[in-house]
Amino acid sequence: MRWRWVVFVSLLHALVGCEAPCTLETCPELCGDGFAEEWEPCDTGSDSAQCDADCTLAECGDGYWNAYAGEECDAGDTDDLGWCDSRCKRQTDPLWCEEVGEYGQCEDDVLQFCQDGGYYDLICFLEYQDGTCGLVNESWGYDCLAPVTHPCLLSATESSVRFAPCAGTQPGCGVAAGTSGCFENFGECSLGTPPTCGDDNVLYLCSPFAQPARVQCTSYGATCLPEAGACVGVELGQACIPGLVYCAEGYDCIQDRCAVVN
Repeated sequence: MRWRWVVFVSLLHALVGCEAPCTLETCPELCGDGFAEEWEPCDTGSDSAQCDADCTLAECGDGYWNAYAGEECDAGDTDDLGWCDSRCKRQTDPLWCEEVGEYGQCEDDVLQFCQDGGYYDLICFLEYQDGTCGLVNESWGYDCLAPVTHPCLLSATESSVRFAPCAGTQPGCGVAAGTSGCFENFGECSLGTPPTCGDDNVLYLCSPFAQPARVQCTSYGATCLPEAGACVGVELGQACIPGLVYCAEGYDCIQDRCAVVN
């Protein structure tokens, strides 16, 4: 059966335009198919603990950052003078804050920033699925950005509501019962603008990074109340959000549902 396999491989090479013998340089089309040819060190289809997406073995110091191989970074550094050391671990030296600056910066899809005098970084595609690093705006600086349709309401309590910064053109966060998502063309808002109610029974907010957010009160069976700056009147058993969507009198928001409290 070996001769059949050789014929098959030869035909495959011809179809993709490769001239035998293939190498990673001459047959890049075959890298990433999940099958390791005899001339490929490895091929798992994408980054994995053992293999980089370019079909080379995952190795710290090769200059290819592979988070699945346990690398926090990989700048090919051998002298431990950069933000990424020779063990592929991120440096937390506060001296790096001088380079990062007040508003942070992006190194590919890694957000580098300083907080409370210490240097930190975040891998954006691990923060949000398909997340990227980018400039939110001039006042906020750089951050990890959630892609379009990604959930953007991260958490909510009576005293604090946390949104994800969204990517795209004039992005914003849309919230409805049981779901939320990043959308484009949401317009603009100014920091410090109090919540307002629209004629469409929508609660309009401005996030801390000056991106608009809209809560569809109707989807909760609620009414947008201007003096409360919130959606109110959700009935028993329906979805609610602490600090944003309130239950009707006699009910409390317990585990994101309106419930009777004894």
